[in-house]
Amino acid sequence: MSLTSSVTSMVWDETTQARVRHALRGEEDAGLIFALGARTLALIVVGVWLIIEVPMPRASYYLGIIGLFLILGAAHYVTRSQTEHPTAWTALFIALDSALLAIALIFPNPLSDAPWPIQGNLKIHNDLYLYIWLALAAISYSPILVIWTGVTTMLAWSLAVWWVVSLPETVTEVNEHLATPADPLWIDQNFGMIFDPFFVSITGWANQVVLFLIATGLVAAAVWRSRKLLIRQARAERARGNLARFFSPNVVEQLADSDDALAEVRTQEVAVLFIDLVGFTRFAETLEPVAVVELLRTFHQRTAKVIFEHGGTIDKYLGDGIMATFGTPKPGAKDALAALHCACAVRDTLDAWNKERSAAGEPILRAGMGLHFGAVVVGAVGDSRCLEFTVIGDTVNVASRLERLTRQRNRSIIVSGAVIEMARAQADSDAEKALMKRFDRIEDAELRGRSARMPVWAPVSANEPPAAPTAAPPAAG
Repeated sequence: MSLTSSVTSMVWDETTQARVRHALRGEEDAGLIFALGARTLALIVVGVWLIIEVPMPRASYYLGIIGLFLILGAAHYVTRSQTEHPTAWTALFIALDSALLAIALIFPNPLSDAPWPIQGNLKIHNDLYLYIWLALAAISYSPILVIWTGVTTMLAWSLAVWWVVSLPETVTEVNEHLATPADPLWIDQNFGMIFDPFFVSITGWANQVVLFLIATGLVAAAVWRSRKLLIRQARAERARGNLARFFSPNVVEQLADSDDALAEVRTQEVAVLFIDLVGFTRFAETLEPVAVVELLRTFHQRTAKVIFEHGGTIDKYLGDGIMATFGTPKPGAKDALAALHCACAVRDTLDAWNKERSAAGEPILRAGMGLHFGAVVVGAVGDSRCLEFTVIGDTVNVASRLERLTRQRNRSIIVSGAVIEMARAQADSDAEKALMKRFDRIEDAELRGRSARMPVWAPVSANEPPAAPTAAPPAAG
């Protein structure tokens, strides 16, 4: 399995797909309930219109039909909410609705005073009402139910039409012996037959069936496409959610649109920042486990916000510490400068948090930060079940050791000369150049694994030891 496919499977695994299917079923249920409500409202509106426009007692027949529709809708809602097989019951009630609709549209009103042959109801385009039924089915968000509604509606309509055709007084183009087109009487006979009150057009019925089924297929395809679009959107948001755990928001969109952004393994220069709470293990022993987790969560949230604001990427959480990188997944023009800004901003954020804690009678927390700039290997490590996008190399080790050095030197931030040199080269504005003046070189550090002492720098502030003077700018180490 390729690394790209491993990342994809992590983002769109079977569990996620099952959740999406469950969500779609929930939307189908909500759509059906909404469709029932919309149908009820439409029936009430139609009923009010009939009372106004149609005289009694003729209107009472149509009001009775509307009442039957309302009863079927209520029975559908109650049965679906209580049964273990809601889809089967929905299919049954759709079929009943289709049959009642065909009866209402074709059979004449028995309370009407004017004589009206039943064949006449097929001449006034009552079939157009069937499309409203199809539109209501689309709200269900289920292509299967749309197709079932279309098929059952047209089946009920066709059975009713053919029952009318079977009546002895019905005239059709099939049972009438018409003249040929060459006969002068052909036009008169055809038009005469069309205007015959007992005439039913077989060709017209066939057109109704074909057009309605085509419309059914188009509506079902539109609903299916909407579902696919929803799944793709859920998949994309799932990908963005996973990426947001690793990267700052300003690069999530770029990574989400790339198929191999995590698969590429490369060497590049980045700034690595380690942040760690000093003495937290001993302090945590005095707290309840829930309080420890809540404290760490607050620390991580406040610190991560600052890191993301400065374009950094959280590589990993290390218990009471954080490892962040600047320049991943792609290098920027001012990575070292951004990392330096971020370290100062994190310190200011923690100082503000400590003021809140002190005012609440809680002990203050001290953090140490180590920052280094250099070459690292960037890529994803692990297997398909557990992947981690990370950086490895000597630069990471040096940054970690600089963070530990803050305890020995009693400093909140210690950065390598490589960071200062690169940040100076990247500083353009007066504000960026002013940041450089906030750091002074202190006593060179001896780090484990390095034969030569490394020049290191720390911020100048009232609550930090004074910086050791230096005559020359440091070399990158």
